[in-house]
Amino acid sequence: MPYRAGIYPSRSVLLLPLSVIPVVAYSYNVLMPPVIMAIVAFCSTVTLIPLSSQHLVRAGLRGRDLLKPYKQLVPESLGIVPACVLIVLLFVFTPVSFAQHLKTYASNLQPQFPHNKLSTYLSAVLSLQTATLLGFLDDLFDIRWRYKLPIPLIASIPMLVVYFAEGGITDVVIPIPLRQYFGKVVHLGPLYYIYMAMLSTFCTNSINILAGINGIEVGQAIVIAMSVVVNDLLHLPLPLSDRVLQHLPAWVGAWAMNGLVGPTTVEQAERHLFSLYFMLPLIGASLALLYHNWYPARVFPGDTFCYFAGMAFAIVGVLAHFSKTLLLFFIPQIFNFVFSTPQLFGLVPCPRHRVPRYIHASNKLEPSVALFEREPLFFVSLPLKILSALNLVQLEKDGEGRVRSTTNLTLLNALLCFFGSMDERTLAIVTLAVQVACSAAAFGTSLTITKIPPASICAPIRGQRVWVGDYTRCAALTRDAAMVTSKWKLAASYGSDWIICAVLLGLLYLINNVHGYWREFDVNDTAIRHTHAVDERVPMTLLGVIIGLVPIICLCVLSTQWYRSYTDLHHSLLGFLLTAALTISTTTAVKVLAGRPRPDLIDRCRPAAGSVNADVGLSTAAICTQTDFDLLQDGFRSFPSGHSSSSFALLGYFSFYLAGKMQVFDTKGHTIKSWICWTPWIGAVLIAVSRTMDYRHHPTDVIAGAVIGTFFAYVCYRQYYPHLGQALSHKPHNSRFIEAKDAYRLPTHQTEGYGLDRMSQEPQPPQQTHNATHTYEGDQGAHRGGYQGGYQGMDEVHLNGANGKTATYDAGLCALGFLIHVVCQVQFQPIEILLQCVYPAELLAQLYALLPNASYCLAAYPPLNPPTGLLGLTGDDITVTREGDEERERGNAMILDSLLSSKADLILPSLFVHLRPSALSMGERDATTYTQSDSTQGLLTIIRKQRYKSREMRFLFLGLDNAGKTTIMKRVNGEDIRSISPTLGFNIKTFVHRGYTLNVWDVGGQRTLRPYWRNYFEQNDAIVWVVDSSDRMRMEDCRVELFDLLSEDRLAGATVLIFANKQDISGAMTPQTLQLDTIKSHTWKIQSCSAVTGENLLQGLDWAVADCSKRLYYSSQPDFSSTNKDLPKLFGGDDEVKEDVA
Repeated sequence: MPYRAGIYPSRSVLLLPLSVIPVVAYSYNVLMPPVIMAIVAFCSTVTLIPLSSQHLVRAGLRGRDLLKPYKQLVPESLGIVPACVLIVLLFVFTPVSFAQHLKTYASNLQPQFPHNKLSTYLSAVLSLQTATLLGFLDDLFDIRWRYKLPIPLIASIPMLVVYFAEGGITDVVIPIPLRQYFGKVVHLGPLYYIYMAMLSTFCTNSINILAGINGIEVGQAIVIAMSVVVNDLLHLPLPLSDRVLQHLPAWVGAWAMNGLVGPTTVEQAERHLFSLYFMLPLIGASLALLYHNWYPARVFPGDTFCYFAGMAFAIVGVLAHFSKTLLLFFIPQIFNFVFSTPQLFGLVPCPRHRVPRYIHASNKLEPSVALFEREPLFFVSLPLKILSALNLVQLEKDGEGRVRSTTNLTLLNALLCFFGSMDERTLAIVTLAVQVACSAAAFGTSLTITKIPPASICAPIRGQRVWVGDYTRCAALTRDAAMVTSKWKLAASYGSDWIICAVLLGLLYLINNVHGYWREFDVNDTAIRHTHAVDERVPMTLLGVIIGLVPIICLCVLSTQWYRSYTDLHHSLLGFLLTAALTISTTTAVKVLAGRPRPDLIDRCRPAAGSVNADVGLSTAAICTQTDFDLLQDGFRSFPSGHSSSSFALLGYFSFYLAGKMQVFDTKGHTIKSWICWTPWIGAVLIAVSRTMDYRHHPTDVIAGAVIGTFFAYVCYRQYYPHLGQALSHKPHNSRFIEAKDAYRLPTHQTEGYGLDRMSQEPQPPQQTHNATHTYEGDQGAHRGGYQGGYQGMDEVHLNGANGKTATYDAGLCALGFLIHVVCQVQFQPIEILLQCVYPAELLAQLYALLPNASYCLAAYPPLNPPTGLLGLTGDDITVTREGDEERERGNAMILDSLLSSKADLILPSLFVHLRPSALSMGERDATTYTQSDSTQGLLTIIRKQRYKSREMRFLFLGLDNAGKTTIMKRVNGEDIRSISPTLGFNIKTFVHRGYTLNVWDVGGQRTLRPYWRNYFEQNDAIVWVVDSSDRMRMEDCRVELFDLLSEDRLAGATVLIFANKQDISGAMTPQTLQLDTIKSHTWKIQSCSAVTGENLLQGLDWAVADCSKRLYYSSQPDFSSTNKDLPKLFGGDDEVKEDVA
């Protein structure tokens, strides 16, 4: 029938999309042509559709509206109108699109016209035209869906041919969370063209499959197109030199200074402009079609619109190089396709029309149903049961629990199952709301996994600064984005753990739906004849709150608000989830295999009257008259108790977590700590006991469940946290940021690394065990001993006196006595004040008894000259033993950790060697020798260097490549800076400055080397960040790397010196314009300098040394009274400089 104007829908549907057009037109001069095209497309389409519908009806292109009371006929294939309008506009506006190129080419300002861009543009229009033609043929001949798949491939041929001829990019950038597995960029080669062809097929068919109600095809296309437009605008405008932006008021477009997601190059901006030339007119034409297709529809778009719109999306996704982001906007379509797969491939009966059913009485829609002719296979019925549990499908079962029918597997039916029946208009609005929500989630995902933070909103425009908030907020965005990147690295490094947990929880549902084994039972057995309790004392919902929700909230609060550690939050939640997955899956598997009857089985079974045991054997479930299959099946799953195992596992894990955080086993015996930590166990016991009170489980079931839960709680806790008896039990294990492909860790300043004297050698993989021998020879006798893995295990010091008695002292107390000597030497403060601030009274009593012997314990430490002759000991034998006492080892670690902080590796009980006090004169120390094997590690090297260095600092030089780090180091050392090559590994220099020995590490800044920076983070006293002030293009990358660096826990407390280098270059950014002055987690200073001239290098080092000396050595200021001789050559000194280069 001809087009008939009916009651028009509310125009509020069009207000939001149309409101974008004035803002865009006002903001961007260069976007005026596509905006005009969008307005012309809307006006033309909204006018031509009523006229064209009459001609299509005469040609027989009309269809029935199946979801209306009388199923009236409606004109179909009206998608041909917006498609033709858009194609014509693209051809007409071709000169406008290339007007700037034509103008510069005609005036000889541009030597060559960009024919490649023109051919790409025309090929895209040709592919769009081909897709429209093939879609109209589909409407004419009603092609089956199986034959529709290759049609978009034919339409994409022009685009693919031109893309290949122009040498298009075939590399795919991998998202950040997956780069540790696949690398940053993957070269697909010819596979990329297959990927592009499949993308066009997916985009067209995904819109076509999600259809069936008024306005849904056109509405979803508009939402996707608007999402693409927003994505394009986030990457615009062009650089400020091109004058793309108008002078914007802050409330309109201040967010677009350089693109919300960071600086945009000209090439990137041109690609997104190309996308806008297609998407804005598509939105205008589609809005006009939606105006006529909205409920109640007067026209149908047909397959023509689906092909046309899908090909437009594929074109911009491929040619504008954001295909992965485009796929994120198709989340509902992807779900609908995956959801429909069983029906599309014949595993589930698939009727011709899978649209919802119209109920005339209520004027609402309900899910349509597909009937099974025979029982579905197990691998088909099992997913259907899972979807039914999620309330996405509705199943009909017979008395034996077999599936007889299911609702059709489409997104529309799933929404009706989930939300209930609704009218057609409401269903369309809900579906579009889901589409909008998924697009918002897609933006969140895309912006989260990208490296560039949304910090460019503070960029200047025309010499002025436009603010969204204030400067502090803008800088906070940069810092937070860098922290998010670090958090993504942590989560990605544990990706396999999360996947395993998810798989185990998925297997739980699969195992639970297995029939399992049902034991025979005695109908006269009183142990299984208890009454079935319908209302449980602890139902599943309450159980989930007690053992799941409450502990998770507590873990989140403790880790983020109390301990303020994202690593602790991640480890605690991952361990908690792993505990739940292992415990519940194991318990369920044992339940299914054991098949033990519950105490209330007879009440569940309801045996037939007169049922008795068989003559041989016992009774089976065949005597039961129970019609509820699930209730009867659950009656044979008594062993072990799931409530008991899960409560002991999750509450036990939470108890272990509290015990570690509160350090219950710190030998102080605080009762309140024990009571708090063991309270979760009481809750687990009460839950377990309640299962016997409800006659759900036998006592042995509960005990077995408790054993299983406790076992997994402890195992999973130790997976991510140390032993509760250790001194650092409150801290999680270090994160495993190192990739598995690394054959070895790069050398660090750790006891487990390589010695400083061996850094110039090529690093080799460390051995499994570190065995070393050392010999210290004095004037009388010698002591030879060995150590394994550093100082751990050396627990006692035995002093043999002249009276023949042996005194045994704790090694940690000996170390503490030595520290008292250090305190006395530097005249820090009275000993009693220091000790009373750190140690309890019982430890002080032992210390005062030990104090006279402290000199003997650490007589080998060269910088000190302790008094001799105390206690009348000859010092003939001082031996170190390994008793393995864990409690004493914990105490030693606490002492060293408390007083020595980052310098704990320099003063260890392994320094306790045999030496007569009289041998500590300066001359005898010079004659003292060390001999060590090739396997000696960094600890002995550091100890040896401490013979000649009393105060030492470690500086780590970092920055982007070509920032000038190596030049600064060479300039400081007076070396020739005319021949400097990029640092491909690291450089090490050691020199004395202001009385302090500086070990300076310079690590390469190439992008491929930045992931290895973390291997040098241990025990740094200062971070020197070198910035190329003249490199404005990479300044955003510099900020991100710096704030990502400062979010590392291992760099907490380090002094931060930022060298704004290359100030001698004209146009270099000043320290105030670098936007690096928002650091709140560290003490920092930005020092302008020039590595070429040496300007201000000394002042920056002076400040860093002064700050470190106050923090590390309790010194008010370093020795600034000396001249500049501390720095060699450049500043007039002659001090020796030691260099190792790798």
